Amino acid sequence: MSMVALASYINGMRLDMQSNVSDLVTGHVQVRHREYDKNELFNPLHLRVERPAELLALLDQEPDVASAVARLPLPVGVFRGAETTGAMAVGMDMQRERQFMRVDRLLTSGRLPEAGANEAVVGTALAASLGVKPGDRITLLSSTMRRSSNALTFTLVGLLDFPVASMNRTHILLPLDRAEALARMGDSAIEVLVKARQEAKIPAIRARVDRILADGGWTELRARTWTEASYILAFFEMAEGMYLIISLVFFLLASTVLVNTTMMVVFERTREIGTVGALGMKGREIVRMFFLEALALSVIGAAAGVLLGLGIAVPLSLLGIDMSSATQGVSFEISNVVFARPRVITTVLIFVYAVAISCLAALLPARRAAKIQPVEALRAI
Repeated sequence: MSMVALASYINGMRLDMQSNVSDLVTGHVQVRHREYDKNELFNPLHLRVERPAELLALLDQEPDVASAVARLPLPVGVFRGAETTGAMAVGMDMQRERQFMRVDRLLTSGRLPEAGANEAVVGTALAASLGVKPGDRITLLSSTMRRSSNALTFTLVGLLDFPVASMNRTHILLPLDRAEALARMGDSAIEVLVKARQEAKIPAIRARVDRILADGGWTELRARTWTEASYILAFFEMAEGMYLIISLVFFLLASTVLVNTTMMVVFERTREIGTVGALGMKGREIVRMFFLEALALSVIGAAAGVLLGLGIAVPLSLLGIDMSSATQGVSFEISNVVFARPRVITTVLIFVYAVAISCLAALLPARRAAKIQPVEALRAI
């Protein structure tokens, strides 16, 4: 029961993080300047992706690429009256983002900004802290590529509800060309993100992107898969192995109870063992008798546990678990509400594993029973 419920919740969290990372952070393959990550804290806008439209056109021709986008993240100061608030503005091609991350689904009111217009949309929590609504104007101050300052005033045309709480508090989305104007970067971006049609194709797409970069003269750029670009996903891959070890420990601890219970049954049924032995039942037949009994009990117990576990996991897959308080102030890409996601293969493996451990735990007492001599067993009180 515990393993089925826990595995369903962990799988739901993993799928949630993968969805958020691929949509909002790195895509399946991320293309950046080779030196950008080393200097990211200094906002190195000169370490950029030049000719992003040309690169996107080449990526669109790849059959395994579902979609690709260019983005320009900019730390900005938001001026509203006499107050200044720090935020993260992200320049995007909204038409491409409709396919890449389905940005329309994030809208709670208003519309998306149009290319060429000084328009913006903001997260609902940031809008509340600024005291703004669609139709209001805000001024954004940013560093430029040449380390000077520049400011532009934008009209809010909509509000977004990001699945990640931290983004709701910080993010502003701008048209890509207006973000380029704010940073005075010309036709360039900080990163190009690629989504695969199938996750299994991600390594092949990364290799193909490397060849496109080399052939197109973008030798200063490099491609990374999402597990290389996001330490959260890499941690989850390692954590799944740890959860497997924890599950094994739990099952082994449970097997000690099974061994003890089955051994007590052997002692309590000594006269019965002697009787069946005197009637001609062989040692291996006695072993089989106890083994089949343990098998029947383990199947019933494991099935009951799996059903109880699904009884916990299925409602959580519909209602979800509110993580907003737990993720307060955390920058992990975890949604405010995480839904459990039971997997058939995992549930079946847990059932088979539990039955196998139970049967193996019953072998030692069964062999002990087979060694009892009928005469000694019949004399037992």
